[in-house]
Amino acid sequence: MEFERGHLFTPLAYNLDIILQDDSKALFQPMAVPWLLTLGHKSCLGPHSEVYNLGPVILEERVTISQYSYLCNGTHDLSLENMPLMIGKMVIGNNVFIGAKSLLLPGIKIGRYAVVGAGAVVARNVDEYD
Repeated sequence: MEFERGHLFTPLAYNLDIILQDDSKALFQPMAVPWLLTLGHKSCLGPHSEVYNLGPVILEERVTISQYSYLCNGTHDLSLENMPLMIGKMVIGNNVFIGAKSLLLPGIKIGRYAVVGAGAVVARNVDEYD
């Protein structure tokens, strides 16, 4: 995983084929940065899913984020006394399915066609077809 300190936010392109299912909170969370969220063609966020995108979060094409899932793309460096903010880049590949109530931690990459089971905590990269 790669993190950046003192990250300067840069706008990412919006995709007009965004599907936000009822009650999704991706663009409305406190401190979330909407322009750092990229949703590919036919990607969707399930009801009550949340995207805490302090750094870039990229959902490529046909990604399904199931209900109550939480994508967290910021953390703190607990090894330092002042606990500076650390921001990752989260990339979820084409045709990925994220099961309900999953937690995705900062800086992870999930390869295409991977399936993350319901309630999983993803702290490391996931290979394609896993």
